[in-house]
Amino acid sequence: PNRGETRFIADYSQNNNICCTAVHTLGRTSDLLNGLAEAATPQPLVGVTNSGNANNDTRYDAAFTPGRAFQDDVRDYGVSLEYNQALELGEFTSISAFRSFDTIQSHDLDFSGADILYRDGKHDTQDVFTQEMRLQGVAGQLDWLGGAFLMHQKISSTDTIKYGTQADAYIDILVSATTQIVDPTTGLSAIGAYNTAHNTLRAMLTSHPLPAVQAVGNALQPANAMFTGTQLTGSLPVDITAGTGNPYIVFDEMIFASMPDRPLPVPTTNFTGSQTGGGQNADRFDLETRSLALFTHNIFALTPDDEITAGLRYTREEKKVDADLNVTGVPICDALLAPDGDQLAQSLRVLLPVACNPILNPEFNGVYHDTDTSEAFSGTLRYAKHLSDDLMVYAGIARGYKSGSYNLQRSGFATSVTSYDAAGNVQQAGNTKPAHLRDLAFDEETNDNIELGFKSSWMDGTLTLNGTSFYQEIDGYQESVFNGVNYIVIGSDVISQGVELDVRALPNENWAISGGMVYLSAERQNAVDIGTTVLPADVQLGNAPEYVVSAQATYHELVGANSEWFAHLNMRWNDKAAITSAAVDTSTLSAEQARAINDVLVNDSFATFNGRLGMRDLSETWTMSLLVNNILDEKYNVLAFAVPSQPGQFAVFSAPPRTIGLELAMKF
Repeated sequence: PNRGETRFIADYSQNNNICCTAVHTLGRTSDLLNGLAEAATPQPLVGVTNSGNANNDTRYDAAFTPGRAFQDDVRDYGVSLEYNQALELGEFTSISAFRSFDTIQSHDLDFSGADILYRDGKHDTQDVFTQEMRLQGVAGQLDWLGGAFLMHQKISSTDTIKYGTQADAYIDILVSATTQIVDPTTGLSAIGAYNTAHNTLRAMLTSHPLPAVQAVGNALQPANAMFTGTQLTGSLPVDITAGTGNPYIVFDEMIFASMPDRPLPVPTTNFTGSQTGGGQNADRFDLETRSLALFTHNIFALTPDDEITAGLRYTREEKKVDADLNVTGVPICDALLAPDGDQLAQSLRVLLPVACNPILNPEFNGVYHDTDTSEAFSGTLRYAKHLSDDLMVYAGIARGYKSGSYNLQRSGFATSVTSYDAAGNVQQAGNTKPAHLRDLAFDEETNDNIELGFKSSWMDGTLTLNGTSFYQEIDGYQESVFNGVNYIVIGSDVISQGVELDVRALPNENWAISGGMVYLSAERQNAVDIGTTVLPADVQLGNAPEYVVSAQATYHELVGANSEWFAHLNMRWNDKAAITSAAVDTSTLSAEQARAINDVLVNDSFATFNGRLGMRDLSETWTMSLLVNNILDEKYNVLAFAVPSQPGQFAVFSAPPRTIGLELAMKF
């Protein structure tokens, strides 16, 4: 009897990385960030760096707060057991697998030299068990397959995000500038005057080096002599009560065009300063998913040259999610969330997403629970015709399906507080329903696809050329975007269409050459507000160049009887493309600020090259190689995002520079 075959695989990896910081753009809060960083003790720091020119290109330099951890530790391991058994009915296969991920991350979340916001250990774990069983056989003209797939997944996420040492100063200045009220006896804004514990604005203007005063002064548009003339170039301390004329400090509307543009009532609320270290005290999410799928995939030969492929899949998922959320030490949030009737709180609630970052909003503290069940059918139908032994054409339709789930972070909750402008008009109506984990959910995705293509071989099979064209309508496209704090999944409708060509050549036994070209048009059909910015409709998706060309070549040659040396080179060329589809309004910025933002939010066309040179035995049980990634040290950016609590400010993650390494790989 056939005893079957068993294959066991185990792997383990651990990476301890120093990651990640971002490059800040010059934007509406740049001067304020520079001022705070310049005023830092014990020594001045760099606030933002994106001010490069032809002679001093700093567009790819990043600023950060010294002492804040940059940690990205990843542990990943798994095992799998595959069993194959030939039966009279067909070939039976069973694959059992378990995989575990464990990550710890710490970052500077304001992405500047100013110490405003930081992550102090985000711990994520994920354990996944899967079981697949399938039976495949041939019955006459039918090549059939059927099976089942089971999954049990547990995800746990614990996050700690805190205010830094200069968060109070940053929020004070924003709020102070927005109120436009100055107490003539102290020179402080109305809110600053009532903030008896943290008069940080006054302290900065009177106690820090002159460059700090100048930088902060650049962020505040002067309406009288207190920030003009020789007072900004003279000796310190500056007498900020010596100004004449209008007693208001008018905030630069280029910086916050959406803020109230008229004086607000003198407050009756005491705005206590934000506490260093205040914020999330280990927000905890637990998500459990159980999934069952039944599937079949069949190929029926109508004639020796014609065949139909039909597949069908049924998927059912059950999800259970729990959350325990706790934020403390953010009194500015408590003040802005005061009950309706508090005139100051109402007038200043336009500041809510700025002074009270949604990820730190204590309004949503509490314990939550939710469950969700989804099920759907998906499948494919394709017709293929062999016009000759070397040419096949095909056409097909398919529906793909992905279940919905939850974003495991609190910023997706909708506040119940109504905000008002300075005139008392409703700015944004509050959510009338209690916070619920469904607020953090994203819907299922379905993908209806039409495809036409061909496959061909030439020169006795040493040359292959394949091509396909496709049109996709994606309902609820699950797009992963970075909101400045976490990666979240958003849902939108997308139409994607394009053409793909690929070629492969084997000139002789030593060479393998391949290449390809892709044209892609992918546009979101509806705008999506992700809190920190809006992703508009009818524009190409971010980081999706219309044209991409790739090529690679490998050469290998025997060394002795059991080993060979090899060389590999690959290239990828990307067309000019925006790395974000976010709506970026530069109309109120200076020419320098607009140029700086456009420079980093759009990649000009570029090409990257990677290479490898090495030795291996013919069974590839061991391989030694020298590798070089980004050989030409091409500079480009891979991700852009709106920085939380910094309206109009964007930051980008840049691609790694040239990297050289040695690799030894062994199979046991």
